[in-house]
Amino acid sequence: MAATTCSVAAMGSFITAVVLVATFLLVVIPTASAGGGATTAVAPEDAGKCDGTKDLYVNQTAGYLRSDGAKEYGVVVTNQAAVPVTGIHLMCGYKFRSLLPVDPAVLVQVDHGDCLLAGGRAIPPGGNVSFAYAGYVRYDMSVVAATCGERAA
Repeated sequence: MAATTCSVAAMGSFITAVVLVATFLLVVIPTASAGGGATTAVAPEDAGKCDGTKDLYVNQTAGYLRSDGAKEYGVVVTNQAAVPVTGIHLMCGYKFRSLLPVDPAVLVQVDHGDCLLAGGRAIPPGGNVSFAYAGYVRYDMSVVAATCGERAA
């Protein structure tokens, strides 16, 4: 039983290390350059139209359950618009807290329930930003504000 506990603990440490490394990396990679993922088709009459709050897809996955009872979560925000999107603000709970360090260049709480993604920098069409956090509660992340085009936040 001790060997099993040790190997589970080692696997947990490995997963935590991977999540920590991913947390510190700001990933802004267009889907097309990442090896041919799906792309969003835009009808000619809709070309250039963008709604920052609707054209950003937030995917949150639950991962490893830590020994302290907290759960690790991964979040990926993908730009499905035909233009870059800047100044992305996520609803992130009244007082966002993470037991894993989250790089402030990737996500920073600017007000109660308001987190700025990627320092307000542009996410290109098909690009994404990802981060991980750990906590005893899951924060339902959703886009509350964003600007289409290259304008700064």
